Amino acid sequence: MKLLKSSLAVTLLALSTSSFAANYEFIAADKTIGTQLCIAAVENNVDRLKDKASELPIASSVFSSKNLKVVAKKQKCNDINIVKFAQQYGANDSVKLLAKYLHREVLVHRVSDISPNKPKVIVVSGR
Repeated sequence: MKLLKSSLAVTLLALSTSSFAANYEFIAADKTIGTQLCIAAVENNVDRLKDKASELPIASSVFSSKNLKVVAKKQKCNDINIVKFAQQYGANDSVKLLAKYLHREVLVHRVSDISPNKPKVIVVSGR
């Protein structure tokens, strides 16, 4: 019974987070790799985030965890660290992936202050 309640709570949290993200439309301000990283992170697309991180000219052309470490520590999205930016919009999978490279705990939470009507458009710029 306890396991069922826990599973239900996790499912409800996941559903509410995905409906939260659907209330925003993220538009890339430019075509730079930094902006593409930000869009992938805020849209909670971990696979695309890893792909874009592998395009960074860091260690090699092959993806390594060093790429994600640099992204987590250095990438800014709309002048906010990429982890905090993803967290602000409920992209919890991206937050979990990148936060481990910050060597500190990042609180993953649910945000529910968005109206269910028309999506809010956010222009995203990475540097």
